Amino acid sequence: MHIRCKFQVRSIERTINTVYNQQTKSYENAELRTIKFNVSYDPEFHGSTPSGVIELSLVREEHARHFKLGAEYYADFSPVLPVDTPASEA
Repeated sequence: MHIRCKFQVRSIERTINTVYNQQTKSYENAELRTIKFNVSYDPEFHGSTPSGVIELSLVREEHARHFKLGAEYYADFSPVLPVDTPASEA
């Protein structure tokens, strides 16, 4: 089964002096929330996923720049199949 949800970037926060891979680096946290009625109501998505949160810690600057405050993104969810499971059984 495949599920598609629509999220909006609600906050982006830069953090410094964090140890990651044995180096002190900065990273950004991006918080995405499902679209609310007062933002840009979309009945296709709101009826199935009326609430939800995704929080990402992004250590690569090019990945952090990908997310724009207020922008909307799709999140697609599908199961990860075990190596020994044929695709036809999914």
